[in-house]
Amino acid sequence: MSMYDPRSLPRTAGAHITSAPVLPHCNKSPCLLLQITGMLDTIKTATAAPINAAENKVHKQNEGFLQDEGSKQQMMLKQQDAHLDDIEAAVTRLGRVGLTIHEELESQGNMLDELEEDVDTTHSRLRATQKKIMDVIKKSGTTTQLGLIAFLMIVLVLLSVWAFM
Repeated sequence: MSMYDPRSLPRTAGAHITSAPVLPHCNKSPCLLLQITGMLDTIKTATAAPINAAENKVHKQNEGFLQDEGSKQQMMLKQQDAHLDDIEAAVTRLGRVGLTIHEELESQGNMLDELEEDVDTTHSRLRATQKKIMDVIKKSGTTTQLGLIAFLMIVLVLLSVWAFM
């Protein structure tokens, strides 16, 4: 908190301070000292206790205004705190959702890795089976055996259909 309290000054204090004598043509140290001395005298006059009823009334009005503004600022701060609490809760929820999504992605990634291993194993088995079938076909030498097998399969299907009719 600052040592300067604007509520302790009457409303006319600003007018007294701004009307302090300024000597623009003077750039030397004695002129600066005169300016500072004049400003100090003006500040002393401005901060003095109210002399008459009119100044006292203005002083009370200023005090009331400053209290009202202070109350408004406190109310605004409370509203901002409430909004910040809401934002904090939303960010916390988003963080939890993000963690849940991360865990789900890791789980699905593991499942995909397992599936890939199973597919690779099945692919290897399928290649081995195809190779064995090709070896059997080569050893048979002719396609007559395959033709005979196909013919017998057709006969079997026809007999099955005729039997269940």
